[in-house]
Amino acid sequence: MPEGHKLCNWYPKKYEGSPNSSTSGGDGGPFLHLTSMEWLSLCSAIFLVLIAESLNTAIEAAVDLTTDEQHPLAGIAKDCAAGAVLLAAIYSLVVAYLVFWPKISSIFFG
Repeated sequence: MPEGHKLCNWYPKKYEGSPNSSTSGGDGGPFLHLTSMEWLSLCSAIFLVLIAESLNTAIEAAVDLTTDEQHPLAGIAKDCAAGAVLLAAIYSLVVAYLVFWPKISSIFFG
């Protein structure tokens, strides 16, 4: 356990020396208490955005390789790939809202 946590007044005493107190596992750390399912949802949403971004880059590179001129179908392919990234980003925002809003609202609004 890092020694810096003792400087924080808000740090709950029950986490001192606990093997599950790290934010990389266990209960999600001392502040938001994320469950394993919440961690899985957040990581999956982030990973989905990274996959969509990679596919977008691959599609754009393939379209640029096949044609040098402006073609309507090339534009449609690029727009669809960018739209997939947008949908993945919106999905990740929804997941983040569903995971974090109940916890943040209970902290600030009791």
